[in-house]
Amino acid sequence: MKISIRFTGLILCLATFVNAQVVTNYTTADGLVSNVINCIFLDEGDVYFGTQQGVSFFDGTDWSTINQDNSPGLVDNDITAVLVNYDNDPGGEFWFGTNFGISQTDEGGIDWNNYDEDNGLGGDRIRFLGKDNEGNIWAGTSKGASVFDGASWQNFGMLQGIPFGGVNHIDFNSDGSKWLSTGLGGVVVMDSNNEVVNSIIEINGLLNNKVRAIATDDANNKWVATSDGITVINAQNMVSDYHTRPYTLPPPDTLNPVEDIAINSNGCVWAGIYVDYLVTVGGVSLWNGVEWMEFDESNGLIGPVIKCLEVDANDDVWVGTSTGVSKIEQACTFITSTREPKIEIAFDIFPNPVANTLNIKWSDDMTSKISDIKLYNTSMQLMGIYPIGSFQNELQIDVSSFSDGVYFIKVGDSLKTFVRNK
Repeated sequence: MKISIRFTGLILCLATFVNAQVVTNYTTADGLVSNVINCIFLDEGDVYFGTQQGVSFFDGTDWSTINQDNSPGLVDNDITAVLVNYDNDPGGEFWFGTNFGISQTDEGGIDWNNYDEDNGLGGDRIRFLGKDNEGNIWAGTSKGASVFDGASWQNFGMLQGIPFGGVNHIDFNSDGSKWLSTGLGGVVVMDSNNEVVNSIIEINGLLNNKVRAIATDDANNKWVATSDGITVINAQNMVSDYHTRPYTLPPPDTLNPVEDIAINSNGCVWAGIYVDYLVTVGGVSLWNGVEWMEFDESNGLIGPVIKCLEVDANDDVWVGTSTGVSKIEQACTFITSTREPKIEIAFDIFPNPVANTLNIKWSDDMTSKISDIKLYNTSMQLMGIYPIGSFQNELQIDVSSFSDGVYFIKVGDSLKTFVRNK
């Protein structure tokens, strides 16, 4: 029984992307309790929207609301995360994150358990709720990460290797590892024993240390949404690609602040982009393996302030904004036939930051796979091409004339960043 009953109160894709879309928009006029959407949770065809005024549940036909008006056990109406868990209750166990902790209840919504810092939770401001491969409940908070084993919370903060700035999202990998998107400290990787084993930050090639979300594709590539675009980390945990402009923004905004990211069953990547500087601009973009295709208000999207997105079992994308929800029906197929296999090259760059001479070095057995090395600025403008000789395994580049800032170096299909600093 669903919670709504118990609580009351491909190439063709390239050519037809815009015209073939069916966009359905939902607002308070349709049944949402609020148009400001903080999060979306999908559950076997049912959709839960965390809003500023409670949770809206939609089963495809009917709407219902969960908030303090009909559920006084809920700690707050401003819902920042939603999770439905069936492991401990066949009817569903419902977890709602807020800025004042977590509220948990069963299908009936009668008995509530509230968790905050006073009873074991690591932080009261909840940014994410999810479940790992073993059924444990994880919370990303403004102070780090917390995991609930059914009896008690274990907390991970700065003392356990989680950088200051909190955790925005956690991606649970099939090998039991957890990839944490942190607010200020890049990507943190925890192993199956919940030990921090790796961190990936700007000096390792990450576009920006402000990470909003991570999505993993079928090839175990991590698509990392940052405030300056998307960094792709391959299965060997090397930075392998960048997408700095999935969506076209007006000057002076160029690099994309990516709010959320999701991947459909065919491998197509959806990214939600939003910036509010001189003007409010935003939309969603679709990567089909060849190019990014933009989708915004001109194509029927309900608003520009993109806050979250999720892809359902039909590969339709649900987009949460500050003005309601858009459902975009899209059956895009990831296009691979025209793309050559990527050549991943392990290489070192030093010093970093660099003042005058940048050194690049790779193993001898990789030389035959490298024809040249390319250098780009943050707008992905080509700054130089440097040919590689037949027996060469290192290169020195004079960057003394470059302006201070961040640059990309590309060897084969592998990329890293370096900082030019006098």
